[in-house]
Amino acid sequence: MPEAPDIDLRNLKCCFRILILLGGYPEALTRPGAARLWFTSYVQTYLERDVRAVTAVKDLSTFRRFLALVASRHGQILNNTDLASPLGVSVPTITQWLGVLETTAQVLIVPPFGPWPGRNSSAD
Repeated sequence: MPEAPDIDLRNLKCCFRILILLGGYPEALTRPGAARLWFTSYVQTYLERDVRAVTAVKDLSTFRRFLALVASRHGQILNNTDLASPLGVSVPTITQWLGVLETTAQVLIVPPFGPWPGRNSSAD
């Protein structure tokens, strides 16, 4: 059986960090100096084309803030009221917008593991 090649873990950590920050998109990886512009354009295109194809979001600037707020809270317990409050929108609006993010494959909402008797893990 052939031996596994030696791997420089420092280099691997660096590469992993770059992939996390740049998302593995070829344009962002091949031109890191232009990555910020590319991501700004990506978000703008997502808002104008993909979001509008799914639903009629009236205020794209608030939806953009919602997108940033959701991204900043990844891996946490979902609380729609906590998302609605700083944006000044209703909880049903947040629920609808989360559906848009799920439909367009921007988020995956993971249900809680195991039973939580008498407790609602996705508080609205």
